[in-house]
Amino acid sequence: MRMGLLLGGCLLPALGAPEATLHDFIVDGRLVAGRYQGPPWERLDGALVGGGVDRIVWFERALGPGDFHLSARLQIDGLARSAASLVLDRTSHCGFEGADGEMFLSGGLWWSRVGALRNPARRVVDGQPFRLEVIHQAGRLSIRIDGVEVVQQAWNPTRAMEVGFRPWRATMRITECRIAGALGDPPPARQMPPNFTIPVVDLSGEAGRQVVVARGSREVYQGHPTTVLLPDGRTLLATWTIGHGGHCGPLKRSTDGGLTWGDLVPVPASWTTVKNCPCLHRLVDPQGVARLFVFAGNGAMYQSVSTDAGLTWSDMRPNGLHCVVAPLTIEPLAGQRLLAIYHRGHEGDRDATPGVYQAISADGGLTWSGERLVFANDHRFLCEPTLLRSPDRRELVCLLRENHRWYNSWALFSRDDGATWDPPVELPASLTGDRHLARYAPDGRIVMVFRDMADGSPTRGDFVGWVGTWDDLRQNREGQCRLRLLSSPVKVDLGYPGLELLPDGTFVATTYAALAAGEKHSVVSVRFRLDEVDAKLAQGTR
Repeated sequence: MRMGLLLGGCLLPALGAPEATLHDFIVDGRLVAGRYQGPPWERLDGALVGGGVDRIVWFERALGPGDFHLSARLQIDGLARSAASLVLDRTSHCGFEGADGEMFLSGGLWWSRVGALRNPARRVVDGQPFRLEVIHQAGRLSIRIDGVEVVQQAWNPTRAMEVGFRPWRATMRITECRIAGALGDPPPARQMPPNFTIPVVDLSGEAGRQVVVARGSREVYQGHPTTVLLPDGRTLLATWTIGHGGHCGPLKRSTDGGLTWGDLVPVPASWTTVKNCPCLHRLVDPQGVARLFVFAGNGAMYQSVSTDAGLTWSDMRPNGLHCVVAPLTIEPLAGQRLLAIYHRGHEGDRDATPGVYQAISADGGLTWSGERLVFANDHRFLCEPTLLRSPDRRELVCLLRENHRWYNSWALFSRDDGATWDPPVELPASLTGDRHLARYAPDGRIVMVFRDMADGSPTRGDFVGWVGTWDDLRQNREGQCRLRLLSSPVKVDLGYPGLELLPDGTFVATTYAALAAGEKHSVVSVRFRLDEVDAKLAQGTR
């Protein structure tokens, strides 16, 4: 007769063998075998207690790919719309209450089931302890709350998946978590330090550098902008979304390099049917004709075209490519071709191998072909690529966000215009973040802006810049300095940038950020020059 394992009063099945191994994760509120993402949690009154955005406790071993049974005793305080969740496979969540006030599923593990779990058989209650179980047996994955199944689906993994607990906007109290059954090895450890040593020049308190393009309110969230500067060096366009990853539509023009902005430019109604991070580009075809494009989408990629410098726009139409976020950079190649690089593979794109993709246009961006996989995600979740060419034009670098948050950011290098790419290289913490965008300064230095996500950074979660050289990138050095451009009361949810260089050497870095407590996000620019940065460095400013 096969026997089960008794964990905290809960009988676990034998999982194929009477001697199924028992692994302790958390016992009496003490972390036995795990690690923290973000600041450590505390042990209080026999529970491991943690709260706040991007603070996750991870089990040191991975689940599966064989049968297993996880059992945990926990409590969530401040549950309402907190997005607190059990994290599986690093980026998939079984959430205890989301924005809709219901349990939810998100991430590629669940595929078509992503969304709220309407009226599950049993709900978690704010401030009340409950038993959570995750069971994989006979090709089925089941999640139960106090013995009542709320999720079940087929699951036949070929590799182990990481597991952790994320309190997000709530406080989570975990008394115990134990696992019986098959466990796998965790992914390799990071090779680069999580902190950096170069100085930080703080510009975030200098309000005179900031220009608000579109103010948010308690009701309206303005997010994910990009910009384009026209050849006259004065006309600047910005477009963004309403809501986080929401619909496209808002677009404005500035005729004085971003010091002031006009009213919203009318765009077709079809723009509001396309979501997620619109990207502005000025592209030139082989005949020398320049057009403005906005690319967007989450699944199918769409594009809209303007032939009159952004005064009027075509409808959004699919271009045959697929993405999670549209390409932030499009690089000219030999033969008057264009290279677009982006990432795909998510809930709405089930058949795609998750990873980094590229495509080529031979007609100035009107049509695209040759969509191909550049890097297939493994233990690294590389996404949101950006391109920069070396000063001698012989090399390309592709900088990438690492979305599992187990590593620093990464880079790919190519010496043949993207026909082949070298294996990824983990970058220093000084370059670690999300949604990089770079420009060369007049003196040849590189200015790069992004959302700071380095674990050991004093400005983590802020909108930051990096100043360095091509050799710093190629030799994997930290660079000259960091810039703190904006410090928002809402950390992490900011940073998708535009970055333009005006003829007088002024950089205009445009992002979205909450500017005041209780207010949703605004689109805002920060203006700076490198001679100002150099002067502050000379004064010892940090």
